[in-house]
Amino acid sequence: MSQSKDIEPTRLTARWVFSRASVFALAGAMAFAACDGGSPPANEPADGSTGDTGGTGGTAGNSEGGPGGGGAAGSDGGSGGMQADRTPPMFNGISGIQPLGEGAVRVSWAPATDNVTAPGAMGYRVYRALKKGGEDFARKRRCDTFLPDASTVAQAQAPCFVTAVAGSTSAVVKDALPSQDFFYVARAIDAAGNEDSNTIEASFQTEDSSPPIFGGVDTLTALSATSVEVTWGPAFDTTSPDPTLVYSVFLTADDVPDPAKDDAVYVSKPGEHSTIITKLEPLTTYHAIVQATDPSGNTEGNTYSLGVTTPEGVAPTFDGLKRASAEGNTVRLFWFPASDNVTHPENILYDVYSSLTQHREDFSKKPRATSEPGAASIAIKEVNAATRYYYVVRARDFAGNVDTNNVEKSAQTGPLPDATPPTFNGVQSVQPSGPTSLTVTWNGPSDETSRTDADFTYLVYASTTTPVPLTKPALTVRGARSGTLIGLTPATTYNVVVLAKDAAGNASKATPPVSGKTADAIAGDTTPPAMAAPTVDQVLSPATQLNVAWVAGTDAPNTAADIRYHVCVSTKQSDCQGASFATHVAATTAFGVVKANLAFLDTRTSYFVYVRSEDRAGNLEVADHFTPRTTATSWATNAKPILFNRCVSCHDYDNAAVIRGVGSSYIQAPTETPAFTTPKDGFPGCDLMLIDPGRPEFSLVYRRINPLGLATPPFSAATSNQFSGAREPRDTVEKLSVEEDRILLDWITQGALLN
Repeated sequence: MSQSKDIEPTRLTARWVFSRASVFALAGAMAFAACDGGSPPANEPADGSTGDTGGTGGTAGNSEGGPGGGGAAGSDGGSGGMQADRTPPMFNGISGIQPLGEGAVRVSWAPATDNVTAPGAMGYRVYRALKKGGEDFARKRRCDTFLPDASTVAQAQAPCFVTAVAGSTSAVVKDALPSQDFFYVARAIDAAGNEDSNTIEASFQTEDSSPPIFGGVDTLTALSATSVEVTWGPAFDTTSPDPTLVYSVFLTADDVPDPAKDDAVYVSKPGEHSTIITKLEPLTTYHAIVQATDPSGNTEGNTYSLGVTTPEGVAPTFDGLKRASAEGNTVRLFWFPASDNVTHPENILYDVYSSLTQHREDFSKKPRATSEPGAASIAIKEVNAATRYYYVVRARDFAGNVDTNNVEKSAQTGPLPDATPPTFNGVQSVQPSGPTSLTVTWNGPSDETSRTDADFTYLVYASTTTPVPLTKPALTVRGARSGTLIGLTPATTYNVVVLAKDAAGNASKATPPVSGKTADAIAGDTTPPAMAAPTVDQVLSPATQLNVAWVAGTDAPNTAADIRYHVCVSTKQSDCQGASFATHVAATTAFGVVKANLAFLDTRTSYFVYVRSEDRAGNLEVADHFTPRTTATSWATNAKPILFNRCVSCHDYDNAAVIRGVGSSYIQAPTETPAFTTPKDGFPGCDLMLIDPGRPEFSLVYRRINPLGLATPPFSAATSNQFSGAREPRDTVEKLSVEEDRILLDWITQGALLN
């Protein structure tokens, strides 16, 4: 650097002539500003831009920043005082690499030689790449230049270079990734900016001494009385992706584990993030710590811990599935409630396992379904029709303990929906029953699924022309095998066709019409009879009927024996009003008869019953005389399904005989209300019956249900509920609805008949 001190930084008054060697040595020495304790080459400023241009006099040096020959500054080097140096140094490349910790290496070499530049002024560059031959000799990025939006790994993996101190024989290359192979090439640069072109490549992998970054255990869950599940998230390591990391699980009872002293209870497979620890003790508090280790053996030291207490380990006591019953594709399963040493029956769950093969349920898999807490039944919707399914139900307490019963029950789903119409021969006869009416008869049809008369509905079509239009029936009849067409024209021939529809709504094919002619008109009588509204009574057994009666109508000068009556019944009032009356006639009496029985009705259903009178001349009154009435409640249709679906798990019965009039062993004290007037069997109180026909307030089964229908004690709001418990429908999740309660109330009030 002494030469730089000898130069006067003012205008020269004389022209100096330097030898070529002295000029380049001087230029090189001046250009190496201090960097890492020395000066960089003249063509390598600290900011990485192109080098200085040549001096004055002659054409400037090349774009790498060599000195000019004495002319004005230029980009190509030019003629002037002397010719530019274009010969690169002679250099043997890298001779050694040694690590400097885990993120840097020192690259060394023997000094290069040059025809002009002295060794002390010789510059060097070191190029680094992630792949062999991947060095970027265009020098787009210095190794210490930050890449925006790039991770630490991405920045380290990008090609880069460093510039060595002039005259040095080594350089430090930083920001390398630990345990990652990198490739290096060193090149020499003379003072004129000429760089040798050697591709001697050396590779090196720095050591990895940094542990992963890890947040520790994520969850600790008790799976059973003797097992817990430990989970953790992924750790981050500069050199190793998560699938290569392993995790050590430390688990101790009562106290927090000390990874420095305690052995790991489990070491994961690479990339694993959970494990289940078994063979633990019930009702014991366990703490867990999880630490991450990279492939180099570096283990981070977090001590974050979680704790959990294992539950008790006694499974519920359970007798298993009691019954499986199919209705269509829905299978309902029933069981008696389980008991447990800790969990209340209201909180016990029931897991359902199913199979298409007997005794082949897979208990290692997730249950097919799980009941609500405390339930005693569950409905399973199956896919396949006409298929037998096998079921096992197991009880599970709040702690997750499951009983191991293998009691299996099966049920077969119903057939496919009925799409086959009934076989029906159509009309048998059409006979006149008056000047304005015809009586049509037919035989019953046959069908695959519909069996009883009540399953069939008949559509009667009538027309004075052929073919008979099958658009709007003149009469609709359910169950009966005859019907009366009224409001017709006297002495007129009608063609009649009858179609039969089964319970699924499939209609039979039309058969040829049968003709009938109404009677001749009776001259002189044009006034219809008059009558009052009928009375309608329930028939308790069968509950599908109503009895209708009325006071005989009047029709001067005719007598009561000359009047007959047509009865219309429908759940829709409009079906029996006006002209619609004739299309829903369910019964026609003989002349002089003032009562009728309506059959083939639905149980517990509200009907509108209308009656109209007709004299022998065919005069039909048009006034609306009606009485609404509800059919009786049926054991088979209404009450039994409720008790079967809701109570069969606690009471083993299929019919009312096992509860109707049977003692319950519950002795009611005289002070209880309502009270018996006479003690029974020497007791101060009385043994309540399970079902006391006609007296729901003394029926223990009804008391235990949900007595919304009674306002007298013990069902009033002022009286406490003496019959509460997990098995009672009033207290379970699936409480009886108001309608369900009313059904049972009405059935018992009617006498608890087996109707």
